[in-house]
Amino acid sequence: VGFAEVVKRAYEERVHLSATGDARASGVFFDWEKGEGWPFGEFVTGVAAAEVELDLFTGEVRVLRADVMQEAGVPLHPAIDLGLVEGGFAQGMGWLLKGGEGAEAMGIGEVPMDMRTQFWMEGRREDGIGKGEAAVEAPFVLALCVREAIRDALGAVDGVGDGEEGVSVPLPATADAILEIVPEGDEEPEGDGEDDKVEREATVAVGEDR
Repeated sequence: VGFAEVVKRAYEERVHLSATGDARASGVFFDWEKGEGWPFGEFVTGVAAAEVELDLFTGEVRVLRADVMQEAGVPLHPAIDLGLVEGGFAQGMGWLLKGGEGAEAMGIGEVPMDMRTQFWMEGRREDGIGKGEAAVEAPFVLALCVREAIRDALGAVDGVGDGEEGVSVPLPATADAILEIVPEGDEEPEGDGEDDKVEREATVAVGEDR
């Protein structure tokens, strides 16, 4: 019997072809009055670094390279986990650079030109499925390193990074928002890179609780 015929018969006989279920992690508890306990089944961590290039005339941001190391326990399938990590990072970039709906609008030319992802597999969860750990929400937050790289790059522009408190970059860091930070004047803004573009690296380490 072909798949189409099975679906047709199931529809005619009102048989559901999907199923749902819930799982509950063991050993999870928290006493809110004492502030003690273990509220999550796992605590996933990661670290990321980004190198960006800013066009001081258009406000365009290009992420030249991103390095991500993600705790993943024992990956159930390395290719799937790789897609989750890099996809989560790209979604985070969209939120940072374009706003709430930006993650859906990220084009292939806007993701990091050179992205290098590694897994740290020492922090395995013994009671997890296959000793694996979640690997999608943490990379989303790790994209904050792109924002910090933008902040460092702007700090190298004359007239921008002179304050003691550093550069404040609004979110989302759109091209218009970046142009608001770059000083206007008759002279072209000066950077310390080729073609008046500034490159800087910044790193951020983020822990995720689950």
